[in-house]
Amino acid sequence: SIEAFKKLINSGVDIIFTVDCGTLSFEAIEYAKKRNVDVIVLDHHQSEINLPNAYSVVNPNRLDDKSNLQYLCAAGVAFFLLASVNRELKKKTNLCVPDLLNYLDLVALATVCDLVKLDLMNRAFVKQGLKILNNTKNDGLLSLINESGIKEKVSCYHLGYVIGPRINAGGRVGKSSKGTELLISSDKNLNFVMAKQLNEYNTLRKKIELQVEKEAIRQVDDNANVLCVNSDNWHPGVIGIVASKL
Repeated sequence: SIEAFKKLINSGVDIIFTVDCGTLSFEAIEYAKKRNVDVIVLDHHQSEINLPNAYSVVNPNRLDDKSNLQYLCAAGVAFFLLASVNRELKKKTNLCVPDLLNYLDLVALATVCDLVKLDLMNRAFVKQGLKILNNTKNDGLLSLINESGIKEKVSCYHLGYVIGPRINAGGRVGKSSKGTELLISSDKNLNFVMAKQLNEYNTLRKKIELQVEKEAIRQVDDNANVLCVNSDNWHPGVIGIVASKL
């Protein structure tokens, strides 16, 4: 949104990356352009013929894209961008670049949780990512795995139904930044606290979701061709989940 860009630009940034959004953010990107701030869009959502006036729009679902990677989630798109940056850095400098394979645990987590099609590339991300995840050095993920009570090898089930919902729960009923803070933190004591908070958020999310679901079902007209239910009292963080269940 323009408001989000205003905050970033006022803080003095020279470049903005948008992840999982931006392909249709014409006004916000034009606002940044007029203030000499470059925007690079990393997205996977459907586009139109016209694209925003960004420095670059990296999206396998652009109408002119020929990569055949249209099923990537946003984390997959970001991973390929980083791989390209790594390749260019190796060509032009003697810098020691990070081994991106070590981050496939996060790519696998995002791929499963975003419910994208497990085509050849996404299946490879998940298969290799699970190998990394079961030996992960990410302290935040380890804290969350332990707090979730996972004793066996982490599987796709755990990504989609145990770990993912807890990371998401902060954005649904608590503080949205908690998941990110956990994944980038190396403070074991802090991670223990944050993992516990996310677990509590997830418990609260389930309780709220169940209540909203019950109230929504009571409004359903079995003879209607279209289901239309509503309440001003329903928590916005769970409405999407309940809608999909209905």
